[in-house]
Amino acid sequence: MERLIRDNISNLRVYLKGLPDTMPIAKGDAATSALLFFSIDDEWAKEEGEEATVNRALECALFDFGPRNDQGIFKITTRGGGLDKLPDVLEFWLEKLPNSLLLQNWLQNAVDSAFDAACLGDVDKEPVSEVSVHFTNGAEIYVLAL
Repeated sequence: MERLIRDNISNLRVYLKGLPDTMPIAKGDAATSALLFFSIDDEWAKEEGEEATVNRALECALFDFGPRNDQGIFKITTRGGGLDKLPDVLEFWLEKLPNSLLLQNWLQNAVDSAFDAACLGDVDKEPVSEVSVHFTNGAEIYVLAL
């Protein structure tokens, strides 16, 4: 697994653990509870492929946080309820499908969304409006436009 992906998974864990205590805890029947025992539909996977099936399952699990903005950032409004398993789910599937741009995009969007919720901490505030990457001498620099 690429270092950037590993770093993003680590960052996602930190940001999700850092969600403010003032944020409500998800109810037991929240959609994110699907992340606790994440699985995909085998029949759907046979027809559509694993990548599309994982995408569909993630969309369902994170349904409560939609819609996403133009940059793919979703608004995290609760903590717990399985959301803390999102890094594990993404890590598993990115190890299995390492070339999946769709899953890499999910990871980046989740990191950006969790950063927004943890570091900006205001659930009523609009999500970070833009995230861009600029390369300088091979280094990756993330610039957040608030």
